[in-house]
Amino acid sequence: MRTTRMSATRMRTTRIRNLGRLDLFSGCNDRQLRGIDSLCTEVAVAPGRVLCTEGDIGREFFVLTDGGVNVSRDGDPLADLGRGDWFGEIALASRRRRRIASVVATRASRILVFDLREYRAMVGQCPLVERALTMSSVLRSASHRTASHMAARHDVALL
Repeated sequence: MRTTRMSATRMRTTRIRNLGRLDLFSGCNDRQLRGIDSLCTEVAVAPGRVLCTEGDIGREFFVLTDGGVNVSRDGDPLADLGRGDWFGEIALASRRRRRIASVVATRASRILVFDLREYRAMVGQCPLVERALTMSSVLRSASHRTASHMAARHDVALL
């Protein structure tokens, strides 16, 4: 029993240390990292697993701890993400809560998953995380609006 408890403690310490090595959480102190660790669920996903579908209601935020995913919009590839990258924040931060892109695992991956309540608590625990997520959300949303605007102009030009 005691060995099991020590192993669990060691595993949690390692998990928290690894959290702090990810760019998103690198500015968090130990207390904040422990809090963030207690909020998320780590999930293993196989290649080909669809994690987000463009247009669906977003209910989770994801942080890749290992592996890789492909992000696409309207079937066109946008980005390949890997260890330390995140996605899903735009849907959780917007009023409409719609996904602006689809995300599919390209290789076996480990992902931290936060539901809306956990996401809000995580953001509230570390101002540096909130700042990073706000900046990425603004940049990604602007990119989405620009792409949508360009597509609309292209459609009009074809008429």
